[in-house]
Amino acid sequence: MSRRLGHPSPEALASFRAGLVSGGRHRRLRAHVSRCPRCAVMCARLDAVAAALAAAPLPVLPSAVERRVIARLHAESPVLVTDTQTHYRRSTLRAQVRDRLAGQASVSSAEPIQPAITPVAPPSGDRGAPAPPAARPGTPGGPESTSVPVEVVPSTSLVACVLHLTRDVPPEFVDRATYQATPAYIFAVADEIWVVGVDCTAARPTVITAVRISNAS
Repeated sequence: MSRRLGHPSPEALASFRAGLVSGGRHRRLRAHVSRCPRCAVMCARLDAVAAALAAAPLPVLPSAVERRVIARLHAESPVLVTDTQTHYRRSTLRAQVRDRLAGQASVSSAEPIQPAITPVAPPSGDRGAPAPPAARPGTPGGPESTSVPVEVVPSTSLVACVLHLTRDVPPEFVDRATYQATPAYIFAVADEIWVVGVDCTAARPTVITAVRISNAS
């Protein structure tokens, strides 16, 4: 209450109308508004402002700002996702994941600059022979891979699903691929592998299978 004017402040009335006041203070404000035309008008105006704000459309981020926000979330996310479309299979799942982890370890320990290879001109008698085909870059998952890994921004529901299953331990990798010809996410942490559906959430973790990496196939 304002002792000088005998009326609640606009802030107090706003808290009262928003349901943020309880107990004896709520009873005093309600009694005052019921007998004070001035404060009743103020409450009506506050209600109109609240209704207008609730009906207003949500602002749309400019595309450039949205890209920066997504990039920042991607950089700070504990879950990074690649989209390799590797064809994982039940019989080879452990071996494929072990190959993926071994490949990541070799990449991280490799020298950042590789020596250039100078092509050797073929002998004069073989000038018309076709050049040998270029080697295809290796991809995780062995020969079942179909594309070079591409990093994608994970959805919040996927991040929640993964961290729920790993108990908040960041996974070694998360791969969007197929398992037994069904779209799925495959991820591993420590000595365990999970395969989940693409609609996996923390509330509904659609686990297709979970196995230990070290177990025999």
